[in-house]
Amino acid sequence: KRPRVFCGFSDITYLHQAMQKARLVSFYGPMVAWDLARGDGAVGGYDGALFRRLLLDGEPGGPLSPAGIEAIRPGRAEGRLAGGCLSLLSACVGTAVAPEFDGAIVVLEDENESPNRVERFLTHLKQAGALRGARGFVLGDFPGCEPKPGTDTTVREVLEEFFADFAGPVVWGFPIGHTTRPNLTIPLGTAARVDAASGMLDLLEPACL
Repeated sequence: KRPRVFCGFSDITYLHQAMQKARLVSFYGPMVAWDLARGDGAVGGYDGALFRRLLLDGEPGGPLSPAGIEAIRPGRAEGRLAGGCLSLLSACVGTAVAPEFDGAIVVLEDENESPNRVERFLTHLKQAGALRGARGFVLGDFPGCEPKPGTDTTVREVLEEFFADFAGPVVWGFPIGHTTRPNLTIPLGTAARVDAASGMLDLLEPACL
């Protein structure tokens, strides 16, 4: 009845899911005691200009084209933003806030998970039907997700194989959630467009009134 800004990432993915079910916008973005404390533009900090546009000015976020974005699958798509921390989304399956990404541009990120675990989380979501109808994927940079000793399969290779048959755009390397770069704020529940050729995520509508 009296909406407030809800912003953060990682373990609170479950609460983001609850807000999506209630058709409320929430922000997958910086934490007060982590990114915000480290500062605007700092290593491990946050993107202050985007944060202010979305939360304080009530403007669309506009096109985001951070350095280092790579296309895993080509294409262009529009949809509502949804998603969060991959391991937490997998844990939400079978609960009252189980993910349903039909018609969505899905944001997925995580850290310190070995490639085989990343594959397991993705496969769990797929087999549960959560990814059915997704229009595109925006993937984080997955820091610390190195192969286990004695193996050499990388997270990038896991993602390429998993999305090999996906018909829409998939981009990799966005500084969202767990990242060592300034954290981008993603307004879940709002409209966005992803273009794999240009490595761009365009936030199309205001998230706050």
